Amino acid sequence: MFAYCNFCEKAHDNWKVDNSKLSYFITDRWGGSSKSPYEELNMGMSVGDCVDDVLYNRLLVARHSSLPLSRFVFASQIHGDNIEIISESQLSEDSYSVIKETDGLITADKNIALIILAADCVPVLLYDEVTGVVGAFHAGWRGLTNHIVVKGLQKMKDNFACNEDDIQAFIGPSIGKCCYEIKGKVIKAIEDNIPQYSEALGQKETKTYLDLKKGIELQLKSKGVRPKNISISSDCTKCNSDTYFSYRAEKETGRFCAGIALWG
Repeated sequence: MFAYCNFCEKAHDNWKVDNSKLSYFITDRWGGSSKSPYEELNMGMSVGDCVDDVLYNRLLVARHSSLPLSRFVFASQIHGDNIEIISESQLSEDSYSVIKETDGLITADKNIALIILAADCVPVLLYDEVTGVVGAFHAGWRGLTNHIVVKGLQKMKDNFACNEDDIQAFIGPSIGKCCYEIKGKVIKAIEDNIPQYSEALGQKETKTYLDLKKGIELQLKSKGVRPKNISISSDCTKCNSDTYFSYRAEKETGRFCAGIALWG
């Protein structure tokens, strides 16, 4: 059920944060009720899966996270750079909440789980322990070149007086440089928008490959986030499509999720 989390002994816990203040998790594809090609723990409502199965899966993840599903806020992602600050007033009383047309969520309120969906794109979690603020962001190549994660960092600074020195980041599983071939306009967009972009690109014969996670890392470091405060999953979702959902590996498939919540 969980590939990464800080409350489940069977999962990886690569992000060393204060477990008494913060909960985070990244799901895998197993332990739910969805059928092929979405087996089993699909968290995405808009991929063609049975709605009842997805709802069951979301309830299951919520139960294991120790937060009710009514405290979950999902981003309805469009590969853009819109970021919303979430407060108690936006929560649904009966079920989970969905924030339309956004790829980033930020909150300083306790016991609200910010949820990002992915199936090759990068889920990125940010945490400022000093001010008690968290953020969750979705970045494919468009999110990367639109600077969504560093825009999220700036929004945390502008609205909550966060300091980049205090920011801790977890860059989750995504398609790796081993598998993510890019061409033409995407290469140009990376070159124009990523500092030291050559570190995020690789060549195999005549083909160019992108390291999304390295691109996010370079952007965060360029804005003053300390390298020691950036944790990165080594998992490639396409290489590990038996663990994660991967659009490039399967086309018709589900979505795993990344979540973060402040305890209170």
